[in-house]
Amino acid sequence: MPVMKSCRLSRLRMVILPAVIVLFAACRPIDAPPPTPAPVDIAPLLAEAETLRGQGAYAAALEKLAEARAGLPDNPAPLLATGQIYLAQHRWQPTADSFQQALARRPNSYEAAVGLAEARLAQGQHVESRNVWRQAIAINNQRPEAWAGLGRAWLAAGDFEQARQALKQAQAAGLGETAWLLAALTLPLNVDAGRTWLAVAPAGQPQARYLREMMRGVDKTASQADVAARTGIALIQLQAWQPARFALETATRLAPAEAHNWAFLGHVQGKLGLPALESFARAKSLDPSLVLTFYFEGIYLRTQHLYDAALDRFLQAMDLDPQNLAVAIETAYTLAEASDLPSAEAWYQAVVQAEPDSADYQRLLTEFYVERSYHIVEAGLPAAGRLVELAPTDARAFDLLGWARFQTGDMPGAEESLRQAVTLDETLVSARYHLGRVLKAQRKNVEAQAEFAHVLDWDTSGQYRNRLLKGND
Repeated sequence: MPVMKSCRLSRLRMVILPAVIVLFAACRPIDAPPPTPAPVDIAPLLAEAETLRGQGAYAAALEKLAEARAGLPDNPAPLLATGQIYLAQHRWQPTADSFQQALARRPNSYEAAVGLAEARLAQGQHVESRNVWRQAIAINNQRPEAWAGLGRAWLAAGDFEQARQALKQAQAAGLGETAWLLAALTLPLNVDAGRTWLAVAPAGQPQARYLREMMRGVDKTASQADVAARTGIALIQLQAWQPARFALETATRLAPAEAHNWAFLGHVQGKLGLPALESFARAKSLDPSLVLTFYFEGIYLRTQHLYDAALDRFLQAMDLDPQNLAVAIETAYTLAEASDLPSAEAWYQAVVQAEPDSADYQRLLTEFYVERSYHIVEAGLPAAGRLVELAPTDARAFDLLGWARFQTGDMPGAEESLRQAVTLDETLVSARYHLGRVLKAQRKNVEAQAEFAHVLDWDTSGQYRNRLLKGND
C-alpha cells in the first residue's frame, strides 16, 4: 500500500508540475513585436534634386539623389534621375550603371531601358545598344523614342535599310523629329519621296530647315546622282556622318566618273574611322587637279598621325590653288601638331595678314599662341587683344585674353577678362575653368571652388573635369 500510494503521488506531481509551468508561462507578459519602421518619404529629396538639375547644379542634385537611394535602396526612381544627370553630362559609364541598376529593380521600366540603350550607343556598343532598344520596344512599342533610338543604332552600324524601317516606326508613333533623317536617307534614292519627308518635318528643326534650303537650289532637271551628291555635302555640313556616307556612296554608284563625289566620300569615311585612301585615289585618277581631294586626304592622313604625308598633300593643294586659305590653315595646324611651332606660326600669320579683319582667322592664331603657351608676351597677348577688338561680344575672345594675361602674371587683368567672358556666356566651360585657376592663384579659394563646381557640372567633353579630378589644378 505505501508503495502504491507513493507511485500515485509521483504521477500526480508529473501532471501538476507541467500544468503549473504552462500556467506560469501563460501569465508572463508576451514581448511586443518590433515596431514596423515608418516608410521613408524620398519625394522631397527627389523634388530638390529636380530643382537643382534644372538649375544646372548637377553635383548638388546627385548628392540629394544619393540620400534618396540610401533611404529606399530598392526604389528605382533615384537611379533613373541619377542616370538622366549623367546622360546630360555625357558621362557614359555612370549613365549605363545607373540605368542598369534601375532596370534590375524594375525590369519593365521603359525609361531605364531607353537610358541604358542611349549610353551603350554613345559608348559605341552598337549590338548591345540595339538589344536594349528592342527591350524598351518590348516594354512599350507605342512610344517613339525607342524606335528612333533603334534607328540611330542601325545608322551607326551602317545598316541604312534597317535604320529607315525603325525611323518610320518612330515617325508613325508620333516623333516628327525623325522626318529629317528619313529625308536624308530617301533623297539620294528618290527626290520626290525625300521632299515628302521634308514637308512633314517640324518647321523649326535646324536639320530639316538646312535640307530644305539645299533642295531649293536643286533644279527639277537635276539628275538623281546630283541630288545624292548635294544631299551628302549638306549632311557633311550638319556633321551627320553616316547619312552623308549613304548619300555619297549612292552618288558614286550613280555617277562613278565624278571625282568630287569620291573626294567627299573619302572625307566622310575618314570621319567615321573607315579606310579612305581608295576613295581619294579614285578621285585623283579621275581629276588629278582637284584641290578638294588633296585637302581632304591631308586631313585624313593627319588623323593617322602621318604628318609628313599630310603636309605633302596640303602643299600639293597649295600648288594648285595658292590663295586657298582653308588649306593654309590646315597646313598651319598640322605643323603645330607635328611640334614645328615656328613654321606653324609663320603659316598662321600669313593667313591673318591675308584676311586681317577676319575674327575667325584671328581666333585660330590666338588659340595657337595661348593654348600652346607659345610666345605669349610678344605675340599671344597682342593677338588676343586684337581678337577682342574684332569680336567684342564673343565670350571665347575674352576667355583667350584672360588666359593669356594669366600666363603673363597679370592676375587682375586676367580676372577682369574672364569675368567678362562668363558674363557673355555663363556656360562657357573653358572660361569657368580658367577663372577658377586665376582665383585660386589669388587665394580666393571659395570663389575658385564655385567656378570649379560649374566645370564639374557642365563639362560634357570631360577635358576640364578630368584635370580637376586628377588634382592637376
